Amino acid sequence: MRTIEERMAGYAAYHQNPKNKLTHFFGVPMVYYSPLIPIGWIRFELAGLDLSLAWILFFIVILWYFTLDITLASIMTIISIPIVTLCDNISKLPWQESLTIFLLVKIIGWIIQLLGHYFEGRRPALVDNLLQALMAPLFLIAEVLFFFGIKKDFEQIVQKKVSEYKFPN
Repeated sequence: MRTIEERMAGYAAYHQNPKNKLTHFFGVPMVYYSPLIPIGWIRFELAGLDLSLAWILFFIVILWYFTLDITLASIMTIISIPIVTLCDNISKLPWQESLTIFLLVKIIGWIIQLLGHYFEGRRPALVDNLLQALMAPLFLIAEVLFFFGIKKDFEQIVQKKVSEYKFPN
């Protein structure tokens, strides 16, 4: 099983250009959270509660994040709950409105992401490993912590592994 440091290094290797990193602070949330809108169309009642598949998927991913790093997962949970709530509320809108919002957010998010990778001169990490799409928001949180001098040991390990990273052919 790969460690959080190995996963982060794999993602970080594709994101060294400061312009790429900046675009990702806008594009990643749009691309990461927008699928929760159509996933939220799948709804059911459980013990009198209106639940969507989006919430269940969110909790599964958050539980996985907690197995990787408690600090990053805790911050991700705090950031995510209002966004997942918004996505869930959008999924309850009339279908055409919900679909339009989903498509706009997703397309704009990808344009921003691809612009960043143009600056980077490298394809997105998820092209080589789809699981990297789940690493993106944790990477952004880690970058903010690193900027403020938090988790410096973690940052040093990740950077060492980035220097050793071998890109797939």
